[in-house]
Amino acid sequence: MLPRLLAKASECNLASSFTSGTEGMGMNQNSLCRKCLRGVYSCHWKHQKLSMHRCACCWFSVLAFVFLLTGGWIYVCWAAFNDRDEVNWEAFRYLKRWVNWFMVVVILSSVMVSYCFLLLVFALLQVALREALDLHCIHKVLLFAASLITTALVVGICIKWKEEWDTVVISLRMAAPFLQLGGVVAVSLLGWFVFQRLFMASRRVSRVLIFMAYVVVVAGVFLSPLLISSPCIVEAHRLPPKPALLGHRGAPVLAPENTMLSFKKSLECGVTAFETDVMLSQDEKPFLMHDKSLLRTTNVMERFPERKSQMGDNYTLEELKMLNAGDWFLKVRLQPC
Repeated sequence: MLPRLLAKASECNLASSFTSGTEGMGMNQNSLCRKCLRGVYSCHWKHQKLSMHRCACCWFSVLAFVFLLTGGWIYVCWAAFNDRDEVNWEAFRYLKRWVNWFMVVVILSSVMVSYCFLLLVFALLQVALREALDLHCIHKVLLFAASLITTALVVGICIKWKEEWDTVVISLRMAAPFLQLGGVVAVSLLGWFVFQRLFMASRRVSRVLIFMAYVVVVAGVFLSPLLISSPCIVEAHRLPPKPALLGHRGAPVLAPENTMLSFKKSLECGVTAFETDVMLSQDEKPFLMHDKSLLRTTNVMERFPERKSQMGDNYTLEELKMLNAGDWFLKVRLQPC
């Protein structure tokens, strides 16, 4: 009997210490900030008695899961960004309407993950201020819709675009060390929340489950580098040979880009090959130019001021030969810092 009374007294002391801690923050139960937090999360504008409902804890777990799901989907979109044109063409083939569907999906996914993140922050603030975690039914519906949309998008990739998962895996291998560091920061910041729920749990079984779940997550995050195989983590003696050096438009730092002098400079640097850009003039003669306009790399403003805004393919080869493609480089290089 005496140990139970002592345990009960310790729980009361912990509860009073948490209460005094939140009151010390200068936020009473009727402050505007707390009312807004309650209203946004649970639509309760008045203070509700704090209780440990299983339903509230379950919905908090659902919120965390949907946030991780939408966050993972955003990462997939980022990894597949270079292949966005394939998505747009595939959508055009079925819908017969040209829209940048990839960006539509990215914007929708960003809205969903931002919404889940804000709800998660509000939930943690509710716990810190000892408010009831009663998620409003509108949020529950929106979370279900977000999980349903994200799941449908993932299934769509699995059916129509299986090869893109290889790109995601390669990207994940490169980003794994940084994601692990982010996980360490996350579990460290959430430690106070977990231990607060641990001390607020009324039953010993609940405390053991909360503690063991947190320990498993922390151990998984901190021990994950043992399972990470990433090209970003390579011992010095296992480094692959240095990649071949390519000249982008020649050597644009040493000479005007896309000129013979630039190509010669790139060869002096020992390049394996160099890249250039070819356009056709008005009389269908090839010439080297990267920009559609001639304003940046020539003196077209001085030679043809009335046509300065025209594209490069609106000039004949004879007109192009009248332009100076190197004077601009000297002016830029000689500008004082």
